[in-house]
Amino acid sequence: MHPVANAVEVPTDKILEAFEKAAVPDFTGQVSVHIRLLPTAAHEVEFRVETKRSLPVNFGTNHEEEKPFVTNDRINAVRMKLRELKLILYTPVVCVSGNFAKGMLKSFVVQEISA
Repeated sequence: MHPVANAVEVPTDKILEAFEKAAVPDFTGQVSVHIRLLPTAAHEVEFRVETKRSLPVNFGTNHEEEKPFVTNDRINAVRMKLRELKLILYTPVVCVSGNFAKGMLKSFVVQEISA
């Protein structure tokens, strides 16, 4: 697991593959690998639900627990509030570029966007 909460390492196989192809004696130029998150990445997010409930002080003293009464007002209030919530999965890195001279990697640039 990555040391930063809610972060995972992205494999760099494709970047390595592209840069290795440029590491040949007759190549001088730049290789850029653009990075874009696909919408399907959001389907790989895990949700863990934890519920903490407060009980009245006199709970369990010969009183039967009342059955919760769910109303449309309560459900609608939850749905309206959640419409305000926007969870965005992103990576600030959008491009990795390498500058080659005669097949040798001379410089390496990571382009990021600000969040």
